[in-house]
Amino acid sequence: MKLVETSKLCSVLWETETESTNTRLRELANQSYLSDYTLVVTANQTAGRGRLTRSWVTPAGQALATSLLLPKWESTQIAASWAPLLVGAALQHSLTALLPVSLKWPNDILAVGGSANGKKLCGILCETLPDGRIIAGAGINLFIGEADLPTPQATSLTASGVAAAVAVSEQGQTVADPPGTVLADAILASYVAELKRLFTLARTDPARLYQTVTERMQTIGQSVRAELPDGTAVIGTATGIGDAGELTIKGGDGLLTSVAAGDVWHLRPVAETAIE
Repeated sequence: MKLVETSKLCSVLWETETESTNTRLRELANQSYLSDYTLVVTANQTAGRGRLTRSWVTPAGQALATSLLLPKWESTQIAASWAPLLVGAALQHSLTALLPVSLKWPNDILAVGGSANGKKLCGILCETLPDGRIIAGAGINLFIGEADLPTPQATSLTASGVAAAVAVSEQGQTVADPPGTVLADAILASYVAELKRLFTLARTDPARLYQTVTERMQTIGQSVRAELPDGTAVIGTATGIGDAGELTIKGGDGLLTSVAAGDVWHLRPVAETAIE
């Protein structure tokens, strides 16, 4: 499948089927040198992985699984733990052209408004290679119907009512058909262009990058519950992001807690607005 617009921005390796685009990109990078911003993409990922070793399973032809090779992180002025935040901010930017979406800390894209409000549209998983480069993995639910979504908390472009995606679904088409390919190509081209721009900011203007990411993150200012890996929970108001990409939560007692890992839940519905 040819992704014409995306190919103008990076080297694209289309996989008809693969267990995991992150694993495939890692294999290719270990076998020979790959240029920065090489993109592995498929619409049929059979054993995808999400954060905290969770699986990411979608019907063939109905979603995109992508892995983009970022340059060595040591060339930036920020911690590598910011990588998922950059990827999320870039995805939020690209999808806002189709529907209102927001970034939830640390790595989910949520639909904003309508019946899909607060539901997960994309997931992100970043991994580091031995040479210091970052694999930026992202999954995007495109044409999955409501009945076929993996969980009640998930959504897709079709289930969210995006007209171009609904038209593909109604015709029984997939990413491989021309209308589906054009839509996927437009999303990926915008995503890659924005992620490259944000990576440049990470090198040259981290203060501006921080402002951009926090403006796109709906979690900031929300009442949240953070469930930590040790089984404890923190409840309070999310106030910002720290130097290491951690979420800062202010509890009812006024004390600040930094959360570096865990599941965060918004305790009230995501506001029906989104930052472009």
